Amino acid sequence: MKLKKFTNFPKPIKFYLKLIIKIVFTLAALYVVEQKVDVSQLKEIIFQEITIYLLLAFILFNLSQLISVFRLKLILNSINIKVKYFDNARIYYKSMFYNLFLPGGIGGDGFKYFTFKKKYDIVTKKLIIHLLADRFFGLFAIFLIILILGFFILPQTIFPVNRWFLLLLLPVALPIFYLMINKFTSTYDHFLKLNIVSLAIQICQGLSALSLLYHINFDNNASTYIFLFFIASIASVIPISFGGFGAREAVFIYSANMFNISAEKGVAIGLLFFLLTAISALIGNFVNVRNFQS
Repeated sequence: MKLKKFTNFPKPIKFYLKLIIKIVFTLAALYVVEQKVDVSQLKEIIFQEITIYLLLAFILFNLSQLISVFRLKLILNSINIKVKYFDNARIYYKSMFYNLFLPGGIGGDGFKYFTFKKKYDIVTKKLIIHLLADRFFGLFAIFLIILILGFFILPQTIFPVNRWFLLLLLPVALPIFYLMINKFTSTYDHFLKLNIVSLAIQICQGLSALSLLYHINFDNNASTYIFLFFIASIASVIPISFGGFGAREAVFIYSANMFNISAEKGVAIGLLFFLLTAISALIGNFVNVRNFQS
C-alpha cells in the first residue's frame, strides 16, 4: 500500500467507522466504570471543592505540553523546518484540539502534517516519519519510567522474574532505540537532548497526576498510582477512544485488586486528567495558525 493513501483525508465510510468505534468504546468504558466501581463514591471524590492541587495539576500538565513544543521544534529543525517557538506552540495546541475532539482519522498528527506540508517543500515520507518520531520519543520515556518504577513497586506475585531484570533492560533498550532513530530519522544529533526533554515532559505529567492524588486525598501507595498512571498513558495512545478516555480508567479498574489500591480513586485520577487535557486542548480551538513565520 502506497504511503500516499495515508496522507489523504479519510473517506466518509472510514471516517464514520472510526467514529463508531470510538463511540462504542466510550460507551463500553462507561458501562465498565458503572459496574466495577462505586459510582456514588466516585462522584463524591470528583465533585469536591477546587483545591490548589487541582490548579497545580493543570499548570504542570500544560508545562509538559510547552516542553513538548520544544521537543517538536528540535525534531523539525533536524529536517530543516524552522518554526518559531510561539508559532509552533499555536500549531501544537491546535493539534491537541483536533486530536481530542475530532472523531475521525485526521487527528492532531494529521493536522500538523498538512500545516507543515503546505508551508514547506519537504518529502512526504520524511515529514510523516519525523512527526511520528515525536510520539516515539514520548513513548520511550514512558517505557524507561515504567521500568524504573516497576523495579521498586512490582510485587513478586505479579512479576515472578527477578526485578533486576527490569533495570538490566535499560542499557539494552537505549542503544536499540538509538539505532532505530538513527536508521529512520535525522534526529540522531539531538538524540540525548530529545530523550532528556522527553523525560522532563513525562516527569511533569507524573507530577500532575501526583497533584491530582493530593487533590482527592489518596490513601497511600502514591508510587503505585503513578506507576499505573504511566501504564495507562501507553494504553491511552491506542486510537480507539477520545483522548484516551476510557483506556486510562480501564487500567486502574482492572489493576485495583492486584495492587491493592482504590479503583474509585484510580478512575478519578483518569477522569480528572482527561478533564485537564480537554480544557487545555480547548485553547487550541481559539488560536489561528494560518499565518506563522519560519
